[in-house]
Amino acid sequence: MENPTYEENRETQIPETTWEKLKPETIHRNNNPNPKEKLLKLNENQQEQKNQEDNMNITLYTTTTCHKCARMKKQLQKSNTPYKEVILEEYEQIKKITAKANKTSVPIMKKGNKWLTEEETYEFLEMLDD
Repeated sequence: MENPTYEENRETQIPETTWEKLKPETIHRNNNPNPKEKLLKLNENQQEQKNQEDNMNITLYTTTTCHKCARMKKQLQKSNTPYKEVILEEYEQIKKITAKANKTSVPIMKKGNKWLTEEETYEFLEMLDD
């Protein structure tokens, strides 16, 4: 004997509220992921979102007299890439930032918490042009 379908049984003697509880989409017994897996997936999603935010968190360190800085700002603006500009005015500021970034001159770009090398900076800018 075949098992009756949901609709066939629904029309028989069982009250509707009981059938609502037994609908396939409300039965979670074997479909529920392990709580640890669910937590791991949540953590992975949060990490991915944080990485995306970090990638869009761009800080550009410049000076007012730097022609490379002006070109880089123009390129970021042209590609509608949001960035924060920090203008270094005093020699001590420049010295401090270049030491942190392990560079010798500006422009210096920081993506999230990572100081980009000159090569990485230009690769990033080329990617924006594509």
